Amino acid sequence: MRNPKIIRRNDAVKIIKPDLFLRCGYPLSLKDMVREIDAHYGEIIEDLVYSVGKGDKFMRRNEKGFYEDGVNLIPALKIKSESDVRNNPRYEILKMFAYPRLVAKQFGGNQRTIHTEYHEELKDRVTTVYNINFVKTGIRQPSWRSGNMYDGYEYEPPYLENQETHKILELAIPVDFKTKVFTSITVDGEQVDSIFIEDGNVEKMS
Repeated sequence: MRNPKIIRRNDAVKIIKPDLFLRCGYPLSLKDMVREIDAHYGEIIEDLVYSVGKGDKFMRRNEKGFYEDGVNLIPALKIKSESDVRNNPRYEILKMFAYPRLVAKQFGGNQRTIHTEYHEELKDRVTTVYNINFVKTGIRQPSWRSGNMYDGYEYEPPYLENQETHKILELAIPVDFKTKVFTSITVDGEQVDSIFIEDGNVEKMS
């Protein structure tokens, strides 16, 4: 017999605690590193991209934000938002540098947790479950090896200590109570077509 309390695909649910799921992982992410590198080196990388396209001389923008291209002044691209960065050639370069920086910082620690973003406007909204996934949290323990070629070796693979499994629901974008149209939602700097949330933050509708 099916348990009526278990949330399944196509079930209607009410959002009780609007902590939207961003990711399950360690304290630092690739996106964090892209933002960090961009903050420190974004303009230099942008200048390099521009210079490579123009010729063999590295051109830095002046204090007013212009490239001195011969007798002309060419305005440098102004980055106003994170989406501007993603649509810019320098984004691919930033991503190349992100993983080595992430490894160098050891992912910010060994605690694997759920990262969320609170959205008050979604509280008590009713929507539908699109899909269901499961993620695991815990403390990463590295592999170890001991012994020698004469007595044999012992090997323990890496594992998660204090491991817990979490049920993550993918939900349809809720309809706005007043306008009766789908709400436009930006999560972690990006406009999304669906939202994710842990099952303990919703209530199944009967």
